[in-house]
Amino acid sequence: MERARRQPRALPHRHRLGRLAEAIAADYFFAAGFVAVGANVRAGPLELDLLIERDDLLVVVEVRARKRHAIETALQSVRPKKQAQIRRAIEGVWRRWLQSRTHLERVRYDVVTVAFEGTRVELEHIESAFD
Repeated sequence: MERARRQPRALPHRHRLGRLAEAIAADYFFAAGFVAVGANVRAGPLELDLLIERDDLLVVVEVRARKRHAIETALQSVRPKKQAQIRRAIEGVWRRWLQSRTHLERVRYDVVTVAFEGTRVELEHIESAFD
């Protein structure tokens, strides 16, 4: 008996938009001289969108895809509960594999919003969005 092959399911639109926003953010940081350490890094049930580094600095980037006229700003959307989850996730990732990167001495938490309106894309970068 021949087994039926399942076609992979397409990601829902908002997930595709999120992945596109993450790729745009990664390109933005690459152009600014950063090196990607990881993307969509899992720490148990938590996920870190983008980890980048330059010199002794590790930047944890939370990427938000938005419609251009969203009511809530990117920074408002990263509430204290989400900030705590990101901190917990980076602690787990650090213990697992970042501690071997001995040149890293500082961690910064940034938020990037990628806003889409038709074919137009706007990127907003908030450095040190939270501690």
